Amino acid sequence: KGKISMGFGKTLANITDDPRVNLPVSEIARIREDLDYYSDLFADVKFHNTNNQLRTRKLSTLSITHQAARKLASVIFNEQVTVSVADEMIDTFVNSVLTDNLFNLKYEEYLETAIATGGFSIRPYVDNNKIKLAWIRADQFVPLQSNTNYIQSAVIVSRTTKSENNKMVWYSLLEFHEFDGISEEIITNELYRSETQSEVGQQTNLSAIDVFSDLPEQVVISDVVRPSFAYFKTPGKNNKAIESPLGIGIVENNKHVIEAINNAQDQFHREVKLGKRRIAIDGTLMKPKKAHAGDELNQGYPIFDPDDDVFMQTGESKDGKPLLQDLTNDIRVDQYSEALQVFIREFENNIGLSQGTLSTDATKSDKTATEVVSDNSETYRTRSSYTTQVEKQIKELIISIVQLA
Repeated sequence: KGKISMGFGKTLANITDDPRVNLPVSEIARIREDLDYYSDLFADVKFHNTNNQLRTRKLSTLSITHQAARKLASVIFNEQVTVSVADEMIDTFVNSVLTDNLFNLKYEEYLETAIATGGFSIRPYVDNNKIKLAWIRADQFVPLQSNTNYIQSAVIVSRTTKSENNKMVWYSLLEFHEFDGISEEIITNELYRSETQSEVGQQTNLSAIDVFSDLPEQVVISDVVRPSFAYFKTPGKNNKAIESPLGIGIVENNKHVIEAINNAQDQFHREVKLGKRRIAIDGTLMKPKKAHAGDELNQGYPIFDPDDDVFMQTGESKDGKPLLQDLTNDIRVDQYSEALQVFIREFENNIGLSQGTLSTDATKSDKTATEVVSDNSETYRTRSSYTTQVEKQIKELIISIVQLA
């Protein structure tokens, strides 16, 4: 504690700098980028206007990652799901815990983000003699010791901000869960302070943040059969980091398709915006030479609606005749619509959704989970792979809840 107070604690630029973490830094970067795709956070579009001036604008997107993740999550898990345990007393207790924590509602929400990013975790904890559930996104969960099939130790990252001397400071609580694989779990709490958002920072005392001041630095939990967290991993192999135990979401192998969808949507939106009615007229047409009687105020100038932007004044035409020319072009609706549907169908095929789930030109796309099952469609086969992983996580969560209780 003395060393930490004097500033001799550890300094971490990235969470992977800690020697206990066994994960490539590329996995952390991948998950953060996947979250940007899910949140529709893309760089502004840069372009040169007619006057050759560099301009920027927001990219118009379809939020296709969010749509796909929401569709999959709704057919994999929803509020109609029931959880039961063979032992009646444990069944009553477990379901009371799940009900108190709005489990079905929260699970579908976090499953949606997990489908995009590759996974998420749930950790039960005790608060006022009640068991609560902490929901941990993929970007907050970093494995320590693991193989490609099972994560038995991990660090959970919780970030908070605080204003100090009119300056924003970032604090990161690192909660290390180290399970020995037999019967003991050691939980270590470490707090780090950084003046840069992208860095974990310098280790400091837990008392620096009021909400963490009562946390013990280390706790040993004995007589447990598994770690206190339960991890959900998306089905399939992580082909971006073969040895990583983390799952891989629908974004990672489809970034080029998502970008193609967004580019087509952006260009179509831009064409609609710029394709409004425009008529070029000679400037002299706006300036009559003589004022007519009773028009002392406007001096012969015609009055247009102040919101009228159809007419564009230009110089005289080459032949000296007044110019009056319609510049409006047809909007290429069919071409853009077809291009969008081609890219969306490619995206559906890549992530295991039936044709028409996201695209709009196929057969009926609005289907309930029961209809999906009865159709034995591509979506159902994908759903079956996901539900296997969902069932595994919920079983592990129940064991963690019971052993904690």
